[in-house]
Amino acid sequence: MLEEFYWLLMKSKIFSKVILFVTVGTVLAIFLANSIVDPLWYFQGNIIKGENPRYNERFSKINLYAKNMGQYNCFIFGSSRTTLLNENLIEGYRCFNFSFSSGKLEEFSVYADWLLSRSAMPELVIVGIDDFSLMSNSKAVTVPDFILSDKEPPGPFDSYLSLQMLKKSYQIFMEGIKKPRFYDREFVGRVKMGLPSYVPP
Repeated sequence: MLEEFYWLLMKSKIFSKVILFVTVGTVLAIFLANSIVDPLWYFQGNIIKGENPRYNERFSKINLYAKNMGQYNCFIFGSSRTTLLNENLIEGYRCFNFSFSSGKLEEFSVYADWLLSRSAMPELVIVGIDDFSLMSNSKAVTVPDFILSDKEPPGPFDSYLSLQMLKKSYQIFMEGIKKPRFYDREFVGRVKMGLPSYVPP
């Protein structure tokens, strides 16, 4: 009887260890896969292909900025057009380009307050203004909640231990960059090769 009980006990312990091992391994695999593709730019971006999609720029750019917070003396705000402004070409300043898709004046103001509350002291601020920012029917502010509440952004473990994020990483890895605008290895805005040049009327 005691031998049977001992055998069942050992079997249950082995089973528990297997379940624990599988669970921990799965969690680590999800985090590693998301970190390699890095859709939210916590680390080095997409280290496999070097092309980073414009996925959740309002969040991603905060993660990118946080890597060298305090080392910038120039900020750029704007919409998708302004993301293509290469901040590295502005002489005499170390600029960070906070521009994002459909960026509006109301959003830039909220980001500026968040930066100022963290002792940012820019010597130069460049703001790209689109016509839709001046329309009365402009959409509401869509910045992340932590910006609105003046808090720190979620860490990589909060974001990357997620099957939803894994699905996004898989799409990026398998399908690549579908939209014309993307970010290179240095997170500078680019457009795909072969697109026709814009010739203004």
